[in-house]
This record gives sequence, structure tokens and C-alpha cells, in this order.
Amino acid sequence: MSGTIRRWQRGDVGRILLVAVLTFQQPASTAVIVVDGGCALADAISAANTDSVVGGCSAGSGADEIQLTGDVNLTSALPGIVSDITIEGGDFTVARDGAAPEFGIFSVTSGSFALSHMTVANGRAFEGGAIYVSDGPVTITHSTLSGNEADFGGAVFVYNSGGVLSITNSTLMGNSASRGGAIYTSWYTESTMSGSTVSGNSATVRGGGFYVSFGGEVDVTNSTVSGNTAAVGGGVYTAVYGHVRLLNSTVSGNSGTNLYAGFKAFLNSIYIDRSIVAYPASGSNCSNYGGGYIVGGVSNFDDDFSCPATSPITPGVDFDTQLADNGGPTLTHALLAGSVAADAAGTCGLATDQRGVPRDDGACDSGSFEFSPVGVGGAVSGMRALEVRCQNATTSQSIQFSLSGETSWDCEAQGLTVGSGDVVRQRVIGQAVDGAAGSVTGLERSSVICRNVTTGQSVPVPMAGDSWDCVAAGLVVSQGDRVEQRVGGGVP
Repeated sequence: MSGTIRRWQRGDVGRILLVAVLTFQQPASTAVIVVDGGCALADAISAANTDSVVGGCSAGSGADEIQLTGDVNLTSALPGIVSDITIEGGDFTVARDGAAPEFGIFSVTSGSFALSHMTVANGRAFEGGAIYVSDGPVTITHSTLSGNEADFGGAVFVYNSGGVLSITNSTLMGNSASRGGAIYTSWYTESTMSGSTVSGNSATVRGGGFYVSFGGEVDVTNSTVSGNTAAVGGGVYTAVYGHVRLLNSTVSGNSGTNLYAGFKAFLNSIYIDRSIVAYPASGSNCSNYGGGYIVGGVSNFDDDFSCPATSPITPGVDFDTQLADNGGPTLTHALLAGSVAADAAGTCGLATDQRGVPRDDGACDSGSFEFSPVGVGGAVSGMRALEVRCQNATTSQSIQFSLSGETSWDCEAQGLTVGSGDVVRQRVIGQAVDGAAGSVTGLERSSVICRNVTTGQSVPVPMAGDSWDCVAAGLVVSQGDRVEQRVGGGVP
């Protein structure tokens, strides 16, 4: 265990040195190359690599940014990345055409590579279906890697001590390989992941989510590893000096065990801290080969007592076993009200959870999700809100306040005290600007009424989910009319 901790310290020093190098060796100039009808992505990469005009693409200069203006359908392989290139994806997709020969999408052999706000899909390669990295730092932010295949590293293959990978606020899903369905990293590479989800990936042999070996090191923070499959190590598999550290993360629903550390003789390890490892689809939460190293830090939870230094947690009671959109850029497993993991992690040093929701740093929750009760409140659109009244009909408490330029409110933040089962009524009166509509939060709705105070017309309003539209329900409003919206419901 002490050797493992020292190894993490050495890795931290390496990362600090890397940041220093990147900080003091920034290129003097940069160019923006726009991929459009006259400039193909392949030519844009070549132009950036060579700092020259290629095809219909302008010349690169130093560290270059390539901007996508539409989806890119590839029928042949792209040039490798050998310079400093950033691709700003504009939420578009780069994918191999299904009828094209098999090839990986991006290959990084020198320089640096960053991609953001894009999807990389349908790559096929021996190593790294979406991205192959043998040198240079690679940064992935607000992106999705999906449907890629390889023998090693279905989405990403990181190899060689020069390979450095950073993934933030991204999703790796539906990728497949023999080893490392989503990520395969080895030979003293250093990788970090934060605010991200690895789900639905598969490996026919080992490591449905991660396969980490031969000195590879991976730090996973504020992230979710869920629903991945493998013969062994559905979530994470380590071997031969491979090291994975899970901090404030959630590992759930993986088959072939959630976490598996193999080959003890070669000093590989998985370190879990302030995390939830529970509800494996098959196998156990933590397993190893011959007593390999799985090390428990503090405030960890599992449901079968197979992980070290854990407390019991109950799936479906303490956390939602369904991966869902709970806000933020990626899917998560929500903690449920009263969860044993709430406030269990103490001071965690993290400003937000995986979704970007603020953490209570003095009383962090374990796992990637910070539980915060939904405050009773609402919002309006199409009108300027002037005043709001919130009433707890169960206790008779009532408060009234004005909105200054805002269109949403939180009754509890304004001082209303509510409890489970209480009936709450809200009224907002404003001036119509462009119709009138609204929504409610924190209540199980029972009724909505919209009233044009200026004309006296009043209509009951059907709801679709948590929102409604007064005009669509038949209320006639003109600009400047005073409109009142009333909603009532129970606190869950």
C-alpha cells in the first residue's frame, strides 16, 4: 500500500512538471481553419500540420484551431496529428461512413491535440477506434465518443510515456474492444477523467470501461462508470503496474465485477476514496487475482462487503440504480433522499459534483452526485413577473415577495418552511409581454389556473410534465395585460 501511495505522489509530480512545460512553451501564433464546403477536415489537419495552404484550407500557423460547421462523414482515414491542433466541434459529429474501409478516426503521434463539443463515432482500428495516442497531451471536453471498435481501446488507446490524456465533462458510451472497451492505457501513461460518464461499453476479455496496465495511471474524479460489460472487470481492470484512483465517483451496474485488480505480483492497484461501488450486474463489486491490491480510503460504500474500507449502501434506497439525466452534461446515478452517502465524505476539496452542482465542502456526499433537495418554486415565461405569493396551506404560513427582473423563484429560499406531504400554493402576477406560460419545481402538481386580470377571463390549464402554456389552453392575452398564474400541489 505504501508503494502505491508513493507511486501516486510521483505521478502528481510528473503532472506538475507537464503543466509547467505546457505553460512556458506556448506557441507564438495561431490560426483558425474553418471546415466548410471548400475545406475538408483532412485538408484542414494537413494545413495545420504543415503551416501551409492545402486544398481549399488556409494555412496553419503555430497552434491551430479547426472549426467544424457541420457533420463530417469520412470515407477514408484522416492524416495523423503531428502538431498542436484544437478542434472546436460546434456539437457536430465526425464519423466513419459505415460503407468505408475500417480505420480509426484520430491518431496523435506528436504535438498536442484537443477536441471539444463534438461526437466521434464509428471508428474501427486495431488500437483506438476513436483516438490513438502515442505522444503529446490529448484533451477531450464536452464531447461524446460512441460506437467505436478496436482490439485494444474501443474509444481511446493511450500508449507510451509521452501519452497524456485528459477527459472532462464527456461521455464514452457504446464502444467495444477485446481489452478496454472504452479506454486502454499502458506503458507509464498518465490520464485523468473528471465530470464524465463511461457507460454501455464492452470488452470480450477484460476491462469493459477501463483496461490499465504496464505502469499506466488513471485518476477518475467526479465521474460515473456504469453498465459496462466484460468477461472480467466490467467497470475497471488493472494489471502489471497499472493504477487507478477513484475519487468521489460512482461505479454501478457493471458485469464481470465492478472493479477487478489482477496480477498482484506486479503491484497494480485500484484505490477508492469517497466513492460508491455497488449493484454489479454480475460478479461482485471488488475482486482480484490472488489477493491483488484494492485499497480503500475513507467514506466508501458498497452493497456486498467485497470492497475494503466500505460501509453498506442499499441500491434503490440510497441511490438510483438507473443512469439518468439529472442535469449537467452527462448521465448520473442520483442519490435519493435520506441516503447514507449524503454528507458522508466530509471535506472533499471539490467545488462541484459531476453535474456542476455546488458541493458542500464541509460535508460532501460520497460518489459523483451531490444530493440537494429540490426547492419549492417555479418560473414564468412570456411575461415580466412582478410579485409572488407562496403559501403552505398545511401550516398556514404565507410569504410574499417581489421579483426584480427575474422570472424564476424559490419559495424556500425566501423563507417558506415545507415538509413532505404539505400542500403548497403559489401565485404569481405579472405583465404580459409575449403570451404567458409557467413551470413548477419541487411539487407534485394538482391544479393550475391562468387568469387575465385585465379582462377577467380565467381558464384551467392542462399540464405536460412540470410546465404549462396559458395561451395554448385558451387564455387570451395582449401585451401589457396583467396575468395571474396559480398552481397548487403537494410536497413529495
